Amino acid sequence: MRFSLLSLQTMQTPDSISSAPPKNRRANKEPRNVRVRRYIYNQLFPKRQSPLKVSLAVFIGIFIGILPTWGIAVLLTIIILGFLKLPKLPGVLASFVATPPTQFFIFYPIGLWLGSKILPPPDKPVQLIEEIRSMNLSNFTEKFAWLFGSAREYFISFIVGMVIVAILVAFIGALLTWFIMNVRRKKLLKQRELRRLKLKTKS
Repeated sequence: MRFSLLSLQTMQTPDSISSAPPKNRRANKEPRNVRVRRYIYNQLFPKRQSPLKVSLAVFIGIFIGILPTWGIAVLLTIIILGFLKLPKLPGVLASFVATPPTQFFIFYPIGLWLGSKILPPPDKPVQLIEEIRSMNLSNFTEKFAWLFGSAREYFISFIVGMVIVAILVAFIGALLTWFIMNVRRKKLLKQRELRRLKLKTKS
């Protein structure tokens, strides 16, 4: 009995206790929101992809996302990017720049104002944005007929303004993407060169 107790005491040495794996490994990990942001950043700006192709994909995603496509922006983005053989994920992520708050409170009012300056509609008051906001599956046919009927001049003016807004915002997004992609690509090439030099010195 004494031998067994002594053997257990000798087995639990400080070295063996210190070598045990830490219990709270998750405590050293980054917060979830930081990891999610890094994942989205890496998917939106993939450093191993062509900067030009990713910039074009972002341009198309933002352009289609801002236009009033009524829930099919992601599908249209995937189809067009697949047809043009451009990276799909950066374009799809970029299309989410247009959400209901940004659409109805930023892009749509600016597009309507800009379109009315280029193609002034009649003086007849029409709550175009409110009518578009109230559109759903049950009244889609009725609202669509109204847009191309009595509100046709307003709707054409609105579409012209939205196309201009979408092109401008998409161009800015593509330009920023191209700049970030080139910075990341230079860092990647520099890291590869440093690894090559290290391997060369070791050999």
